Amino acid sequence: MIEFDKQAIKELSKLSPKLRKHIVNALERLDNDSVGNVKKLKGIEFYRLRVGNYRVIFKLKKKSIHVVHILPRGSAYKNL
Repeated sequence: MIEFDKQAIKELSKLSPKLRKHIVNALERLDNDSVGNVKKLKGIEFYRLRVGNYRVIFKLKKKSIHVVHILPRGSAYKNL
């Protein structure tokens, strides 16, 4: 199951439909098959999923992925 923060929904809605679909497909692959370019972020409980030049910042809960931010690579790690 994939859950989105209000902020993540806002960031996703600002993207082009093609990029939005690409990110949602990557999240579904991660949720269903555990496939994706994922790394644990140092010093905090977040992970990141790389989707082209965008980073999906999320937390893992027992049976869900809780998406916090969807941002361009350059600004994805500021203010975490």
